Amino acid sequence: VVVVVRGDEINNVNAVEDKCTLVEQDMKTAASMLAPPPSPPRKLLDGPKTRKKKKKKAQPDADVVAVKSSLSSFLQSLQPSSRK
Repeated sequence: VVVVVRGDEINNVNAVEDKCTLVEQDMKTAASMLAPPPSPPRKLLDGPKTRKKKKKKAQPDADVVAVKSSLSSFLQSLQPSSRK
């Protein structure tokens, strides 16, 4: 937000503060005008409660399984073997 101060107001702190207050009030007014109306309580919108169906988890893709498997075996091959 930019508050324009005229040259004759630059040394008048009260005039600058008044302008800032007016701008602040204008912004609050504009925000209240643009705000959506309050929504009704959630219970009224939802209606009677119904049970939600559980979504089945998607089966992992064969490519993903293969990559995970090869990555796992590769990481295991990097670990030093614990020989006694």
